[in-house]
Amino acid sequence: MLNAYQELRLEVGDIFEDCAFHPVLSLGVDYEGDDIWGISLIDGSHPRSCSLVHCGVRKLTLEEVWQIKIRGPSDRNAANLISEDMRWWPHRSTSMEATDLKATILPLIRNQTELSNGQKVGASDDEKAPI
Repeated sequence: MLNAYQELRLEVGDIFEDCAFHPVLSLGVDYEGDDIWGISLIDGSHPRSCSLVHCGVRKLTLEEVWQIKIRGPSDRNAANLISEDMRWWPHRSTSMEATDLKATILPLIRNQTELSNGQKVGASDDEKAPI
């Protein structure tokens, strides 16, 4: 198990991809017992438990977590193994296009920026005076 630790270096609080391709917040790691478990960041299911050696778990960045949430697993072959009724990402033959991502994210960023600048969200230009 020392090899698994040296290779993965997963700890409590890290996010990993489990064998069902869910990003999972790690709540426990047992290198001697070859086990890692946590809570899915897709649907909140728990416990999500995998073998450190046999399941192919990997540590994820926050960017990877977001991409998996909106587009599904990055490995398209793996994504195709998941039945359509178990998919959490949009049911398309291709992943979300960049334009879809912009349409989804940019309004949220704009609203957050307006809030941080003290403006009313969704206000007309005349109403966008600081609050």
